[in-house]
Amino acid sequence: MATWIKLRAISESEKQELERLSRSRTAPQGQVERAKIVLEWLAGERTEAIAERVGCSTATVYNQVNAFNARGMDFLDDVPRSGRPHTYNERQRGEMVLAAETPPQQLDLPYDH
Repeated sequence: MATWIKLRAISESEKQELERLSRSRTAPQGQVERAKIVLEWLAGERTEAIAERVGCSTATVYNQVNAFNARGMDFLDDVPRSGRPHTYNERQRGEMVLAAETPPQQLDLPYDH
């Protein structure tokens, strides 16, 4: 039984939402995995057994339980990752998509451009 990290109090509505997500075939896979981890932890399962059943590492199990304790149900959502910033802003990307979908004749361009 996992005992060194205590799961915060969980409401009945949170538990029902986690159960719904854990059975979902259409929810994002990361959310399904996180829901399963917390539900199994809540049931008192061993960390190694949870990791094996869910298909992750024991560190992931601990990380998700800690995330649930810290962020509540928001732990289900992916956190922003670092990385290179976008080259173009949203407006510019929208203009490029629109231009790509518009026939060249409507843009007053020769057909081969």
